[in-house]
Amino acid sequence: ESTACILQEREILGDIGLFPLRIRKPDDIPLAELTKMIRRAADASIDDSPFGRVVVAVSRLPLPFRRLLWSLCLNVPRLRRHGLGTYGISSVARWHSELGTSRTPLSCLLSYGPADSEGKVRVRLSFDHRVFDGALAGRVLSRLDQVLSSSILAELHELAKLEGHFVKTSTTPGEHRPDASQP
Repeated sequence: ESTACILQEREILGDIGLFPLRIRKPDDIPLAELTKMIRRAADASIDDSPFGRVVVAVSRLPLPFRRLLWSLCLNVPRLRRHGLGTYGISSVARWHSELGTSRTPLSCLLSYGPADSEGKVRVRLSFDHRVFDGALAGRVLSRLDQVLSSSILAELHELAKLEGHFVKTSTTPGEHRPDASQP
């Protein structure tokens, strides 16, 4: 069972910071519903979310207690999966930028940049080589390319038809230019 951790820039206690949106079993959720979930979470107050209230409460604890909680979340598999997620997703594409190699407590972070004039997107997978080998990361990116070029693309076309939008796409495998890197 996977848990995606989508990092969102949010105002937290009057400051700008990253706030995680955790989605359990994202592969079981249709794209339209995922989109609604992400937009709802971005617009909602952090105080309205039980997880948000926990994050704020933990951030107010003294440093030794916060470190103890981090240690538990990082070293107890179930807490890690449900508290932090099994992988992260982050992007700065809306600012026409790409992320370089990122440091994260997760074993891997998927990021992507803006689409170019041909609709191609550069995808980067930063991963912890202590957890899995680069060959596995390459297979993951290859499989992601296949899924994006087939079932996800088909679902996007269906959504576009329902909403009356035209989607310019190409189904040429490999066009997402996957890039695996390790911290």
